[in-house]
Amino acid sequence: MRPLRVLLVLALAACGGGDGPTNPIQNGVENFTARIDGVDWNAEFAVAAVNPQPGLYSIAGLRTTGSNNYTMVFSLWNIPGPGTYPLGVNLQMFGGTVVLSQPPSNGWSTPLNGNAGEIVISTLSATQIAGTFEFTTDPQIGTTGTRTITDGEFDIPINAGGAGAAPANKGSSFSGMLGTSAIYGAQATQLVVSGNLTMIFQDDTRTITVGIANMTGTGVYALSSSAPVRSIQVGDVSGAAWNSNLTGGSGSVNLTVTADRISGTFTATVIGAAGGATGPMDITGTFSLGRG
Repeated sequence: MRPLRVLLVLALAACGGGDGPTNPIQNGVENFTARIDGVDWNAEFAVAAVNPQPGLYSIAGLRTTGSNNYTMVFSLWNIPGPGTYPLGVNLQMFGGTVVLSQPPSNGWSTPLNGNAGEIVISTLSATQIAGTFEFTTDPQIGTTGTRTITDGEFDIPINAGGAGAAPANKGSSFSGMLGTSAIYGAQATQLVVSGNLTMIFQDDTRTITVGIANMTGTGVYALSSSAPVRSIQVGDVSGAAWNSNLTGGSGSVNLTVTADRISGTFTATVIGAAGGATGPMDITGTFSLGRG
């Protein structure tokens, strides 16, 4: 899956009123700092967030001088307030993406794996956003190598948009275990058609599809190959596939359904079905899907 490229707004505005960074400061501002591959970095020009839609925050830190002349651009989706949010997710999810650039390269971006890093927002008001961040990036086409960003700190004004935080029906999340491996959702969708619920969770290598026929609302739904059919299917980029409704498979989905979201947990044993998939495999998941 190609890294997500995002068109963002560069905003130059007055500095925010933080207590100052822990990282040494070069020429530039003191309220937007980090380390890039262990080297101290700070924005050279004043940084401000743009809030054009509820829950959407765009932040760009620009540096043009020195050997670490990187520009760091955040797009944060569906942010309802202070909290910890993953980086490396698309616009359906709680969290966001980061694009890192340095002339003349094509830059780097957080991979869509649901677990490229995190941003911890400690303060969010109509006029101010502050917190910390860390993440890793993969190269864009034409660029080589990776970049690791640590010890990020920011305390900046919100100078444009003023749309506010995300409403209760926006944003989704997913995490779980597939065998002994942790899995995260970079994308998630839900669709209810004629009472049949389909939920799809994806990262950069896997797709998990949960189908619940005759979904009537909050409750526990046992997986079944007979009507009403209810199943969990797993596929990966190699073509391997597993299905709970083959012999030896089992599981259930525990749903909480409201007007704003569909949330809950599932647990299942899925059986190798195609593409060289072998043996039974256990899968669990926790999810919350906005219905906006």
